[in-house]
Amino acid sequence: MQSVVQVYSFVVITNALFFQGVLTYIVRKGRNNFLDDISNFRRPSSALSRYYSWRVTKLRNALLETVLFETFLISSIIGIIASAGILNLLLPLSPVILFVVIISTLTSLQMSWRVKGIVEREENILSRLRSTEDKIGLVREMVDELYQAGAYADGRIWFALFKITLREDSMGWSVRDVLMEKSKKIVDRIESHIAETTDTAPPKGGPEIE
Repeated sequence: MQSVVQVYSFVVITNALFFQGVLTYIVRKGRNNFLDDISNFRRPSSALSRYYSWRVTKLRNALLETVLFETFLISSIIGIIASAGILNLLLPLSPVILFVVIISTLTSLQMSWRVKGIVEREENILSRLRSTEDKIGLVREMVDELYQAGAYADGRIWFALFKITLREDSMGWSVRDVLMEKSKKIVDRIESHIAETTDTAPPKGGPEIE
């Protein structure tokens, strides 16, 4: 009995690692596709790009993704055990299942935390744009500050600016005009910054608290 529990503990952990890896790959691939689209002033052009656009639009979307993923993960674990006809092992395996779900949830929440940072910066930029008549001047000032900061620039602000270019209003047009004007100088530089600060890998010191 103990050996069977050990075998299925390994199966449960492997199953969780596999699906977490798949989710991480999908998020990264979607981010790269979306980044390629917005840095070239295009609307999301692929399914993964549209998925990532939805994911970073609101924090609740990222949290919903976490809930759906954890539900799927738990269902897959129960499905594996049920298909093997050993539902009586659910109780002995419950500590392993609980551990796997907690770790997976924390990882997913770290990914959602990054979305929170992007959304907050986008809302801050939009708030500043709404409160000024000289929108182009404000955007130029922001872009110049980011460009001068170089490697120390916050990639989430770059990301938010390019994301705002998708808007069909005066704010989106103003940001797009400035970024297109300066795109030859900045696109190569900001792509690496955006990738670093919107990456799905957990930061070394944990989520950034601001």
